[in-house]
Amino acid sequence: MKDKDLIEKDTYRHILNIYYIVDTSEAMHGECMDFINNQLMPELVNIIAEQYDLYEDEVNVRENALCFSSGSEWMYNTPLTSSDFKWIPRRAGGLSDLGHACESLDKCLRDVADFYSTQAGQYPPVVILISH
Repeated sequence: MKDKDLIEKDTYRHILNIYYIVDTSEAMHGECMDFINNQLMPELVNIIAEQYDLYEDEVNVRENALCFSSGSEWMYNTPLTSSDFKWIPRRAGGLSDLGHACESLDKCLRDVADFYSTQAGQYPPVVILISH
């Protein structure tokens, strides 16, 4: 085996994208949004980061959040590594536009699929919908 083959094999990690789709509409106002901001998302992000630390030699985890109310908006321009991703607390308001969120997610997933279509080792994305 050539040195180049060893280097490529040793540095190869699967890519796993995790997308949080979070309802931030008026229906989530009060205790719901407080729970998401102060408990659910910080704990979830922490759990993912802890798991990533265990398997960081095997997988490259990237995370992003898509918040939706009257429309939808990505928290970050691009998915961030687990060590860089931080939940930014949101405020509830507006109408629940899950359809717009689904369209935004669809566009993102198509872009990711096109980008990685020639590379092996792309896990299917994980999509976590948070609403009530």
